[in-house]
Amino acid sequence: TDFENKDKLSALLLFASSNDPEKTTTLKEYIGRMKAEQKEIYYLSGESRLTLENSPHTESLRAKGYEILYLIDAYDEIVLQNIGEFEGKKFKSASKGELDLADDKQKEEATEKVKEAEKTMGALLGALKEQLKDVAKDVKFTSVLVSAPSRVVGDEFDVSPYLEKILSRNGEKVPPRLKTLELNPAHELVTKLYARYDKNPNDPVLADYAQLLWGHAVIADGGELKDVARFNKALLSVATGALQ
Repeated sequence: TDFENKDKLSALLLFASSNDPEKTTTLKEYIGRMKAEQKEIYYLSGESRLTLENSPHTESLRAKGYEILYLIDAYDEIVLQNIGEFEGKKFKSASKGELDLADDKQKEEATEKVKEAEKTMGALLGALKEQLKDVAKDVKFTSVLVSAPSRVVGDEFDVSPYLEKILSRNGEKVPPRLKTLELNPAHELVTKLYARYDKNPNDPVLADYAQLLWGHAVIADGGELKDVARFNKALLSVATGALQ
C-alpha cells in the first residue's frame, strides 16, 4: 500500500513460478525470460503448487512455453492487483477472461475450429446449459484447452476461488458470481457425449455427465462444489454404467 515506493518494493517481491520447481523469481527476472511475442505476466493462484501445475488453465500457456507465476501464499493475488503492472507489463490471470496467446492467423484458425464445433455439436451446449442453469453462467466451446475436457472461467475482475476462501475465513463476504463452463470440442469425452446426445437428446446420462464436467472443472480451479452429494451421485452412476 506504499504507492510512493511501489516500484522499489515491487522489485523485491519473490514468487514461485513454472520456471523452477525450487527457486523463487523476481518480476524483473520473469520479464527477462519472457518470449519476444509475450505481452503480459501470467499468474494463477491456488492452495498448492501441485494443484496449479496440473490446472487446465495452464495448458495453453505451457504449450506456448510461457512462464506462470504460482500464487500460493495468502494475499499474493491482492498484492498483484495493487501493483497493477511492472515495467510496463500488466498481470494477467490464467483463469479470468480471454487469453490473448495467438497471432492473427492462429486466432482465425482457432475461431474457425470453435465455429465448426458449434455448427456440428452446438445442440449439446444448450442441453448442458439447461442441466447446469443453477450454477453455470454459460456453456461454450474453447480452443485453449489441450488435454483437459473442461474448465471454468471467471470474469476479468472476479476473485479467484483461493482468494475467496481466504476472505471468507476472515469474515469478509464475497458476492457469489456464476462462471462459464468451457469445453474442449476435441476431447474424446465431449465428442462421445455429443454422439450419445445426438442419438437420444433425452438420454438420462446427460445429466450425470453435465455434473461431472462441471465438477471436474470447479475442483481443478480450486473451487468448492455447492452440491457435493449430487456430484458424487453422478460420479457413481457414470462409473457403474462404464462397468456394464
